[in-house]
Amino acid sequence: MKRTYIIVLLCLLGVFTTNAQQITEAEYFFDTDPGVGNGINIPLTPGNSIDMTATADLSALGMGYHSILVRVKDENGVWSVGKFKTIFIKPEAKTGQIIAAEYFFDDDPGIGNGTAIQFTGTDNIDEMLNIPVPEDLEFGPHRLYIRTKSTDNLWSHYAVREFEVCNSSGPIISEQYYEICDGDSILVEGVWQSEASTYIDTLISVFGCDSIVLSYLTVNALPAQPVVEWDGNVLSSTPGFAFQWYLSGIPIDGANEQEYLPTENGYYAVEVFNEEGCSAASEEIQVNITGLEEFEIMLSIQVYPNPTAGEVTLQNLPPGDVIIEVYSSTGKQVFQLHTGNESETINLNQFGKGLYHLRIRKDNQTIVKKIIVN
Repeated sequence: MKRTYIIVLLCLLGVFTTNAQQITEAEYFFDTDPGVGNGINIPLTPGNSIDMTATADLSALGMGYHSILVRVKDENGVWSVGKFKTIFIKPEAKTGQIIAAEYFFDDDPGIGNGTAIQFTGTDNIDEMLNIPVPEDLEFGPHRLYIRTKSTDNLWSHYAVREFEVCNSSGPIISEQYYEICDGDSILVEGVWQSEASTYIDTLISVFGCDSIVLSYLTVNALPAQPVVEWDGNVLSSTPGFAFQWYLSGIPIDGANEQEYLPTENGYYAVEVFNEEGCSAASEEIQVNITGLEEFEIMLSIQVYPNPTAGEVTLQNLPPGDVIIEVYSSTGKQVFQLHTGNESETINLNQFGKGLYHLRIRKDNQTIVKKIIVN
C-alpha cells in the first residue's frame, strides 16, 4: 500500500478555561493512547488559540475504520482533553487492463462460466457488441449480464440490461368487443367512438415488441318510440322486450309489464327496451282516475297462491256482476267467467305451464294480475 496522508485541521480555541494560557505543544495518535506526551508531535507556533492544518502519516494503518485523537499542552504543562475523529482507509484502486469478458442470460452460471466475448486487451471497452439470442429463450422479458476480468485476475461486478424476446411469427393480437345503442359513444383505446367499425390500435412495449388490439364496436338500433293508450282503467304500451313505467318522470317500482294499472292521477310514460338493451321513451299521457272509491275496492281483491300448481283462488270480489278473464302470454283469451260470488276458484292446469294475465272487470273498473303456473 502506498504511503498515504490525511490532513488534520486544528481549530482549537479556548481549550483551557483559566487566564488565557498559551498553547505550546500539540500531538496526535491513532486508535490506542500511548500516554500523554508520547503521541506524534505536531509543529506549531505558540498562541492563545490554534487555527492550522497538518498532515498525518497513515502508512502504518491497515484498511478499515480507525480513530485519530489530537490534544494540546499549555505553558503550564497541562494537557487538554483530546479532539476525536473517525477515519476510513480503503484499498487502492486496481489499474490492471481488461483481459477477458463474458455474458450470460437470466441465471448466473458462475464466474468464468459465461459465454466469452472476443476483444483485444485494453483499459476499457467501448464498442457495439452483437450478442446472439439463444433459440431456446422463451418469448417475454429477460436480462443480459456482462462482466470483465483484469490482469489482476479480478472479475468486475456485472452490468445488466433488460430486453424482451418478441414473437417473430407476428405481433401479439388481442380482441375486445363493445356494444352501444345508437346515439351513444364509448371510449375505445383512448378515443370516443360512436360508429360501428373495427378499430385497430398498435401498441409497442418498452422492449420494442408490437401488440395489436382489435376493437369491434357494434351499434344497436333503438326501438320505435312506444305509444301509450289509456282506456279509463289500464295503461297499455305498444309491444317490446321489456318495460319500465314512469309517473311524473320517476320510475314506478315493479311496473315492468306491457300494461300498467295506475292508482293515482298524474302524467305517465313508458320506456320500452329491445333485446339488445336499447330503449325509447313514450310521450307522457295524463291520467285522471274516476270512481276512485270503487277502484280501491277492486284493489282489495286477493289472488293466491301465486305461483300456483294449477288452482287459483280469488277472494274479496265486489258485489254484482264481475267478469274474470285469463289471457296467455301471447295475449290470447283462454278463460272467461261471469260471477256474483265473493270468491271463486279457477283451474289453469288445462292451459299448461307458463305466464298468464288475470283480468278482473266490474262496470268500468279493471285490474290485471300476473299469474305463474308451474
